[in-house]
Amino acid sequence: IKGKLTDFNQIWNTCKQKVRTNYRRAEKMGLRAGIYSDMISKEQIEQFYDIYIKTMQRNKAAEIYFYPIDYFKNLMHNKSNKVVIVLIYKDNTPISRN
Repeated sequence: IKGKLTDFNQIWNTCKQKVRTNYRRAEKMGLRAGIYSDMISKEQIEQFYDIYIKTMQRNKAAEIYFYPIDYFKNLMHNKSNKVVIVLIYKDNTPISRN
C-alpha cells in the first residue's frame, strides 16, 4: 500500500464505513496491529515475507510478483525512512487471512 502516514484520527475520518466496521470487528476478535519502521528486525521481515508469499500463492499471483526476501531486506535497509511494515497479531502470532 502506498500513501502518506498521518495521525490516527485523520486516517480514521477518511475511512469508509466498511473499513471502520472491519476495524472494530478485528478489535473484538482480539487482533492487534504491530507497526514497524526505522528499526525493522530480521524476524519482522521474515514474518512479513512468510505472509507475503502465502498471500501471493493463495491469490495465484503471477510469478513476477514473487520478490525474493533479499528485495525486502534491501528495501528496509536502504529506504528505512520511507517503509513501514504492519503485522496483524492474534495471541502474539503474526497472521494472515486464511
